[in-house]
Amino acid sequence: MSDELEKEALRLQRDLAMNVAEGTSVERDLALAQRNRLAAERSVIAAQRDAAQIHAAVEEGHAQSSTSALYVLLAVGVLALIIFAVVYFNRPAPQPSTTVVLPGQSAPVAASSPMVLPASPTPAPAPVQPPVVITRPAPAPAPIIVNSPPPVVVVTPSAPAAAPASAPVAADPGNSPPASADPAPATGGNGAATTP
Repeated sequence: MSDELEKEALRLQRDLAMNVAEGTSVERDLALAQRNRLAAERSVIAAQRDAAQIHAAVEEGHAQSSTSALYVLLAVGVLALIIFAVVYFNRPAPQPSTTVVLPGQSAPVAASSPMVLPASPTPAPAPVQPPVVITRPAPAPAPIIVNSPPPVVVVTPSAPAAAPASAPVAADPGNSPPASADPAPATGGNGAATTP
């Protein structure tokens, strides 16, 4: 029976050793997995750092090119202002091109060089009369003529009413001349009677 107990003890020790070995192998696998994960994270971080460095280099190149372009543009603007100022301040004075010719004077002849006249003892010229301005009055407005036809008068004759025998006939004041007390015919200037 002691052999069986020894065999049982040996088997338990062997199982225990196998369990310990399995545990160490599991721990070793976990350690390897963690190391691999850390290496992957390190490689991702390195890739991000490299991308950031490349991006920073590109941005720096863009900034330098835009700065140099700004300086070139500023230099061209300053040069243009200097050239404009030199041309503006060194140009010859403009000559008057307007000539006023008054009545009684002839048009001036363009000379290639100024003429110097010798001084003469002649008296000063007579003052120049100013030009005459003639203003025409505005025409009077035409009279307004209104042609209107004469008013139409409608006269309706009415039948004379029978007058009573005792009443005298009244004369119509609008159509007949007033009756005169003298029934003598009118005469003209030569004494002959005129008929109406």
